[in-house]
Amino acid sequence: MNKLCIYLAKNKKLYSVKKFSKNSVVLYENDFFPLIIFVLKGNLVAETNQFDNPLIFNYFKTNDFIGNNLIFSNEKILKGNIICKTACELLYLRKDEFLQILCSSKVFLEEYLTYCSNIIRNEKTLIKCLKIPNIRNRILYYIQQNNGSIYYTNITSLSKLLSTSRENLSRIIANLVKENIIIKEKNFMRLKR
Repeated sequence: MNKLCIYLAKNKKLYSVKKFSKNSVVLYENDFFPLIIFVLKGNLVAETNQFDNPLIFNYFKTNDFIGNNLIFSNEKILKGNIICKTACELLYLRKDEFLQILCSSKVFLEEYLTYCSNIIRNEKTLIKCLKIPNIRNRILYYIQQNNGSIYYTNITSLSKLLSTSRENLSRIIANLVKENIIIKEKNFMRLKR
């Protein structure tokens, strides 16, 4: 989304930027939300309560959009709280401003459509992945479907994404490394070729 940043640098009247500290709630569940947020810097989660336990159902990092799936929807109600996991800098765009950018920049339009397509592909991959009952096979499938390598924020976020405990995931990853099936570095794993 570098082209968006370049475009916006030339058109500062189209947006506003806000900074948030770690653990700030940016938006609350059931808020009406007619905007798009672009994450300039930081990591956030979408979280809801299920049976009095917090359930994280989405992650956002630098260069991700928040709310782009709602802005063109008839229902603009948030399904969870948006919470900063680090200090964040967020750019806010109204729908008309966002459409102006999409219409005036073919390069950005293509980049944005690629971004949206990748999100849909990743969600379909994750749904298929979560149907695999064996956690070891689930991890391998997830890595394979992401071109043989994945980056992740931390092991806890990856364990939540794959619907298993952090301890179980760490143990399985350690075994896969010992068996020479994957190579693991900090926040990165890839299948051994």
